[in-house]
Amino acid sequence: MHIAIIGAGVAGLAAAQKLTERGLTCTIYEKSQGVGGRAATRRVHGCHFDHGAQYVKAPTPELEALVRTTTDSTGASAYDIGRPVWTFDAQGRVYEGDPAQNADPKWCWPAGVNALGKAMAQGLDVRRGVTIATVAPQDLAAGDANAVLFTAPAPQTAAIIAASRLDAGVQAQLLAELVRASYRRCISVTFAYPRCPVLPWYALVNTDRGHPISWLACEHDKTGHAPAGLGLITAQMAHDWSVAHWDELAPTPETQRRRDTEPAFLNSQLLILNSMLQSLIGQELGEPLWANVQRWRYALPDAGADFERLNSCGSGLYFAGDYVAGQGRVHMAIESGWRVAQLMKYE
Repeated sequence: MHIAIIGAGVAGLAAAQKLTERGLTCTIYEKSQGVGGRAATRRVHGCHFDHGAQYVKAPTPELEALVRTTTDSTGASAYDIGRPVWTFDAQGRVYEGDPAQNADPKWCWPAGVNALGKAMAQGLDVRRGVTIATVAPQDLAAGDANAVLFTAPAPQTAAIIAASRLDAGVQAQLLAELVRASYRRCISVTFAYPRCPVLPWYALVNTDRGHPISWLACEHDKTGHAPAGLGLITAQMAHDWSVAHWDELAPTPETQRRRDTEPAFLNSQLLILNSMLQSLIGQELGEPLWANVQRWRYALPDAGADFERLNSCGSGLYFAGDYVAGQGRVHMAIESGWRVAQLMKYE
């Protein structure tokens, strides 16, 4: 039996692993050239930084076993960052974080969190750079499929469903459920500084959604992510700020400032963001050496769709991803992939 999976994020990879273990044939179609979705890592000027998901949680034995048995491209195992996340409010006041939550391991790899997706994809048939527009079996690049599993964000999935030749009742049912899922946008900006701050926390999270910065993390705290003495800091911007500045801060290659020979590379919004970032940190870090920008249109689900309603239409179409959990968490996306694989009873 052949299962077509749309999307090579961790939900699709997790489902494919389970289905393959049962002897089913899976083909994964991914429109980008990477795997792992928002569990993404970028490499710039000898630095590694996680510009999507910052780390992976593993609250169950099965998830912990997956994390602990995954190694990165260097052969290194996952490790616990071991530093706390503190909080801050709209006025930029910083507070100690929740001790119970900070006791949970925050798993990462020296080569970055995308080590997880790369490892999960090993041995699977992943067709990269392939965009699927409809789900009629004859339209799939690999030919007939007995079932189709969607793991792309809900709006992208809804667009495919709307364009497909499906039973009108099934199509309406699925679209009505998918539209319930909404997302926050996020612009993620990483700055490299000539000085490395000494701080009592690894990251800060805004708890009242009143600050332009939603999340601030010291990537230099992660093993192997930055040369000694360099400050490497990622700011993930709140939804409203990201929407307002979406076109001003388009994704760009890393921008290196050549001191004394070129004008400063920072545009007005990056200058403002740099000031906000250093204000939250409370230390002078110097002028950034370079900055890197990534836009996430579907960063975090704000409201989810119902897993059972989507996966009970009896049409051979299945759905997984963090939007069926209602929260943007890597481990929840993986669990949704495992869960949907259990529903697919093809032999």
